[in-house]
Amino acid sequence: MENLLNPVLFFQFFGSTCTICLILFYLALNLDADGIMNQLSFCWLLVVALTQLLLFCWYGNDLTYESDSLTKAIYDSPWYDTSLSFRKNLGIMISRSMKSSYLTGGKLYIVSLETYRAIIGASFS
Repeated sequence: MENLLNPVLFFQFFGSTCTICLILFYLALNLDADGIMNQLSFCWLLVVALTQLLLFCWYGNDLTYESDSLTKAIYDSPWYDTSLSFRKNLGIMISRSMKSSYLTGGKLYIVSLETYRAIIGASFS
């Protein structure tokens, strides 16, 4: 899944971030020059771009959270009532699930709510 979504998420974030920056730049320069309807249409486009990024980051964050809670869920199962071979398999599962799973964009950033907060903070500061 990471290999498939890696380039897609990179271009998605790059495009959305460029769109957000250009919209904010336009709104900052043309605050009083155009009519109110034009300003509102650009504000609506800004909301759409931010929501689009939020959806990717939300589900990327959910994937990371569920990946992190998998180890605890395996350990909390009644493993002590099972056979020795099953316990060995659970040990292998626990050791493999200790490494977090997450989606990245271009291997540059992790798709999460922290990334979204960083984009929002950089855009509006």
